[in-house]
Amino acid sequence: MTLSIAYRNMRTGKARIAFSIAGVAVAVLLLSFILALYRGWNDGLVTYIDNSEADIWVAPYGADSFFTPGFFSDFVVDEIKKQPGVIAASPLLYRPVKLRTGTEAYDTWVVGFQPEGLGGPSRVKKGARTPARGEIIIDEVLADIAGIGIGDRVDIGGTEMTISGISSGGNVVFAQISFIHQDDARAQFLKLIAGSPAEGQLTRIINLALVQTEPGREEEAAAAIKKNVIGAVQPFLPKAYADESRAALQQSMLPILLLILLIAMLVGTLVMGLTVYTSVLEKEREFGVIKALGVRPTGLLRVILEQALVCCLAGFAVGLLGALLAGVLAREAVPQFIVIFRWSDTFLVLGAAILMSVIASLVPAGRIVRVDALTVFKA
Repeated sequence: MTLSIAYRNMRTGKARIAFSIAGVAVAVLLLSFILALYRGWNDGLVTYIDNSEADIWVAPYGADSFFTPGFFSDFVVDEIKKQPGVIAASPLLYRPVKLRTGTEAYDTWVVGFQPEGLGGPSRVKKGARTPARGEIIIDEVLADIAGIGIGDRVDIGGTEMTISGISSGGNVVFAQISFIHQDDARAQFLKLIAGSPAEGQLTRIINLALVQTEPGREEEAAAAIKKNVIGAVQPFLPKAYADESRAALQQSMLPILLLILLIAMLVGTLVMGLTVYTSVLEKEREFGVIKALGVRPTGLLRVILEQALVCCLAGFAVGLLGALLAGVLAREAVPQFIVIFRWSDTFLVLGAAILMSVIASLVPAGRIVRVDALTVFKA
């Protein structure tokens, strides 16, 4: 009975119900899209670390993140290789720099690695897997937004280089990772410090050492490096280093995203609550009749809740489809955008939508419980 009453109320107020569904859909779209965007950024920032074959990342003390590089001598690499469980260790020298093509400039993190060592691109889609001297491998996102490809000449920190390959997995949202020969990276660094009093002492500096260990001996090797290697270095297992590298994003972006999510929920709840409350006011006399016929308040409350839940589920379906479409359009319009939709987030958004419908029912529920059955007998 109550379901039929709720359905009749919705059928006679189609425009109002459509407005309620639209409010929920907008809230669900925002919730789903922002969560997918956060997941994409959170994962995209550390894709390079996750896809690397390194079992341990050794950084200078205090340089806990890939995006806050420090320096130490590559003599440390020789010491790392002597530690128990270590198979190989490779130095990395990298820095953020502008890639210039024509009059345009793009942000990239240029990684200088040894061709036979660790730290190169995990996936190469076109061209050479390792760059020769004077060559550079760029990420597919950078190639897309800059409109460049294999064979083109680009300027990297004042040095002309030829694109020899296109890789994937190096999009860190605010920039992309490119790869050059380590000798080129060192030459560029020495060019920056030419004439410095410390120039002679800095010819062998690196930013990171990537370590490959025997299977199952990662923690043992990391402990040995921490204990035995001379110098202020700290070893990280890949997951720990990835967590530290994404920490800055979480600290700066999470509060903003949470605020947007709360605002979206508030808007959806207010729109739905206003719609249901208006419906109750218009049908107050009918509710009085039902109450006079002996229907308990719980039965009346079901009418309100059912109406809100129907709007919730319809709005959820529309909003989720809108979020998926928005993700596709955003990726086409801005290639560096990364959105990842997860089933767990979808159920989380559904739970939030149901919570909105329950909260939206509270105010009209109070009104309907106080409906006077004598209303039906008033002129």
